[in-house]
Amino acid sequence: MNKKRKIFVVGTAQVGGIDSVIKNLAICMGDNYTFKRIATHDAVSAPRKAMLFIRAFLQILYFSIVERKPIFHLHMSYNGSFWRKLIYTETIKLLGGKVVVHLHGSEFRDFIERSGRFTTALVNRLVKKADKFLVLSDYWADYIRSIVKKYSHNKIEVLRNFALVENKNGLKKQARNFLFVGAIIKRKGIYDLLNALKYVSNIHLHVCGDGELEECERLVNELGIAEKVKFHGWIDGFKKVELMEVCEALILPSYNEGLPIVILEAMQLNTPIITTPVGGIPEVIKHKETGYLVEPGNIKEIVEAINVISTDTLVTENIAKNAKALYENEYCHTISIPKLIHIYDQVA
Repeated sequence: MNKKRKIFVVGTAQVGGIDSVIKNLAICMGDNYTFKRIATHDAVSAPRKAMLFIRAFLQILYFSIVERKPIFHLHMSYNGSFWRKLIYTETIKLLGGKVVVHLHGSEFRDFIERSGRFTTALVNRLVKKADKFLVLSDYWADYIRSIVKKYSHNKIEVLRNFALVENKNGLKKQARNFLFVGAIIKRKGIYDLLNALKYVSNIHLHVCGDGELEECERLVNELGIAEKVKFHGWIDGFKKVELMEVCEALILPSYNEGLPIVILEAMQLNTPIITTPVGGIPEVIKHKETGYLVEPGNIKEIVEAINVISTDTLVTENIAKNAKALYENEYCHTISIPKLIHIYDQVA
């Protein structure tokens, strides 16, 4: 029996999209690899975050020394995540290890443009040092290629996210019920969505996630829409699937994104989607073909999309079927997993 290759997975332990990706990869690749997870970040106090960074650095240092040509899969976002992964990459390569950097950061482009030429030069260095640099979509591949030297372009590859959910409950859609899943922050468009509810009658919105809960609850009361909104907190697994099954649509009116797992989950579960043409989303959601697109911050368009979904059932059902077919043809784990196995084989 062949011994499984060990992969050291380095990234945040905070619940959210990146954590879901890491868990999904571990589930799907368990027959081929042993995954050792190294947590670099979590939703904890600043001193504990510093301790996590130091502990992760020491673990990486240890495994780089004791393992023979270890492979480290670094899941990276923006801001502090970029700086941590840059330090880890420099350390691993200095000690002869292999590095796969996996960019998830929805605001990575804004971060680079705010930070200036020095940070852009360090992105060049990171891509040059990495054995492979993975992105979530063609949009992100084009952007990274636009800011790094041509000799690094062959290291950049698209590895699409995938979802692992199943529609086992057979629940029916409940009219005028809609769903928001994600971090409750301005970037996700939650404030725009709540403001849109002022102009929609007979609607119930399920808000699922952590973040600026007090601010949103205050806004709900100010707008007089408390009877229209229910805050569930962070949900996962069965509860999320159940809500996706019964809600008429998922609404994610974000300002920046990579390629949200929750959109892929909705596609897999035949749940229509209202979202925005940002990041990698337009490669998946085509307006009135596989979903509904609204411009970020455009409350009027959010209202119109909600009303269309609630009134034009046949068209909406066909759009959801198109989205599911696209998911199964291009975004299923049976496509992404063999590609990642090939990438690991290349860098080994």
